[in-house]
Amino acid sequence: MEDKLGSLTQNGIASICLPDEYEYDGDEKRVLQIVDIKDFSNDPKKKSVKMRLKLSDGYCQVFCLIKAEVFDQMLSVKLTLHDIIELGHFKKQMVKGKTLLIAMSPLKVVKTDNFEEIGKPMDFDFRKQSDQLKDIPQAAPVQKRANGITKRVQTRVSSEYEFTPIMQLSSFKNDFTIKVRVTKKKEPFMFNRAKQQSLMNIELIDERGD
Repeated sequence: MEDKLGSLTQNGIASICLPDEYEYDGDEKRVLQIVDIKDFSNDPKKKSVKMRLKLSDGYCQVFCLIKAEVFDQMLSVKLTLHDIIELGHFKKQMVKGKTLLIAMSPLKVVKTDNFEEIGKPMDFDFRKQSDQLKDIPQAAPVQKRANGITKRVQTRVSSEYEFTPIMQLSSFKNDFTIKVRVTKKKEPFMFNRAKQQSLMNIELIDERGD
């Protein structure tokens, strides 16, 4: 699969859902994948909420509600399962102990025609209750700009792994460290005799079995 976890915002869900209080600073965007979609636009009983999405960063997933005022601005946007979207302005809300996001501005489709779910996402609240998010920072640090406007500094946050899992590797990443075991190795073969360049075919496995 061409687009793997590297195409999504790393820990994009947990970094906003973990803090007890999270304030959108007006200058944030997260790239996430739609892993479930419910359209209520033709349901007369659903006057406020017109669409419910489940968004994933490849590790955590959470429901996101599209209310009528935002839905009306997205009439020309077609959302389909497994689309990769950009979530801009949003807010977080707790409903019956469950974490929800509410889109406050139209979603932007970054990539469509995806046929697979990226990563192995699980519900954020389940991972939190299972203590699987202890190594993810509560929130990015905040600094003040020269003009006095605060900005949340976007930092690369770690997942539960000290090393990058094999399934997170992609052609878009060149800064990573992996911890693997060699399960199969073939003899090197020379593909450029003039420059004495050789290749070796090896098979690797990490702690997740990927």
